[in-house]
Amino acid sequence: MRRLAAPLLLLALLAFVGCRGENRVDVVVEDPQLIRLMTGTPEFTGKLINRGGERLPSVQVQLALYDSDNVRVGKTFFVARDLNPGERVSFRELIKSEADVQSAKVEGVFRL
Repeated sequence: MRRLAAPLLLLALLAFVGCRGENRVDVVVEDPQLIRLMTGTPEFTGKLINRGGERLPSVQVQLALYDSDNVRVGKTFFVARDLNPGERVSFRELIKSEADVQSAKVEGVFRL
């Protein structure tokens, strides 16, 4: 039974990763910046561009969060709605984290 468990686990993992890949969309994040508000709260800003040929009712933008030593200290996401083909939309999202977040990187944009 133990010999069968590892291949099944691998198969389940590959299926999960494959499903996530199917949810990727042709949306680009332009001019991503992490800024600090006067209160010290970090805010992630930029523009989303729908390069695909279809309207996207909602997408999830996943971010990796890093400290001043460029060590990953967390992750977060935000949701954008109603992106038409070719549309460029500005966004501003507060970063809620206990860590001292100094930078953020987009890990992916997925259809919801």
